[in-house]
Amino acid sequence: MPSILTARLLYFLGYRLDVIYVDSAHELGETLVELHMFYLLLRPGGLLMGDDLEWPAVAHNVKLFVRCHNASLVTVGGQGGQWFVRKPER
Repeated sequence: MPSILTARLLYFLGYRLDVIYVDSAHELGETLVELHMFYLLLRPGGLLMGDDLEWPAVAHNVKLFVRCHNASLVTVGGQGGQWFVRKPER
């Protein structure tokens, strides 16, 4: 199932999650939409995670998402360009 449809279904079913790993579409703009949709599903303090930060479109969209939410991007060493963002506890 495509990720955007999955996010809609999970939201409709009332899921709220602690950790979400997004294996994005790698397309400029589409990754940004996926991140915003899955972020809505996170509980406060939850982690939104992903990889492929070395892809230019993914890096652009992740950095834009982080600016939109005034969040901190944490990168994880090693291969794969892994990263995460923690949703504030509010």
